[in-house]
Amino acid sequence: MFGSAGECSAADYLKKKKYKILSQNYKTKIGEIDIICQDKNTNVFVEVKYRKKTVHLAKYGRPIRAITQKKKERIIFTAKHYLRSHPSQK
Repeated sequence: MFGSAGECSAADYLKKKKYKILSQNYKTKIGEIDIICQDKNTNVFVEVKYRKKTVHLAKYGRPIRAITQKKKERIIFTAKHYLRSHPSQK
């Protein structure tokens, strides 16, 4: 529940900043990307980590700490898959 609310908030923020949302919750067998968007001619792959107030920060830590090296590798692999599957958006 919190994850989808965080993703919607992130997408709204990106839209206000004039990013074009191409996909949300893009999934493959190997991984998932929360938001795929474009900033002018640059594709942007977004991982959303939501924390509600300081209670969650104390329990789970800062959102950036939740993105492990393995998660980064899955995001990269999934981003490459997306680009191969959507050549017109390169």
